[in-house]
Amino acid sequence: MVNLLNFVIELISVMFVGHVSELALSGVSMATSFSSVTGIDGNGKCLGYLLWPIIWTRTAWHVRRTRSESHACSYHLMRTISIIWANTKSILILFSQDHEISTEVGRYAQLIIPYLFASSVLQCQTRFLQTQNIGVSMMLSSGVATALHAALCWALVLKYDLGSR
Repeated sequence: MVNLLNFVIELISVMFVGHVSELALSGVSMATSFSSVTGIDGNGKCLGYLLWPIIWTRTAWHVRRTRSESHACSYHLMRTISIIWANTKSILILFSQDHEISTEVGRYAQLIIPYLFASSVLQCQTRFLQTQNIGVSMMLSSGVATALHAALCWALVLKYDLGSR
């Protein structure tokens, strides 16, 4: 349920920007796909491989040690991915994508770099709490975050006309 709510946050962003213009929708959709392929989904799989043996043993010492290792691994991985996201426009132009859409994708990808680091911490904490069978608190906090995100997107995109900037 937590992963579904985190996916809905990305979906809400695309839906609200779709009301601004076709170019903004194209850019945000492509940036969301690019970010999923290069960073956000890959981080979860990396941490899954790190924590899978610990889930079965459930030794407290192993869980604490692996949690700190996963934070360190995730931080270094996210630093590398943030460099890729900062150069998304150039990468897409290199692969012969439309210049206007590439500019919009690059702008949005640079704006979601802080989300990359936040999602890496969130995924580490989610995996840690899943090993201890504490999922209700994560589900409630993810639900509140999703509701706040929807309200902020409505205010910033539709009411104040900020679009995808």
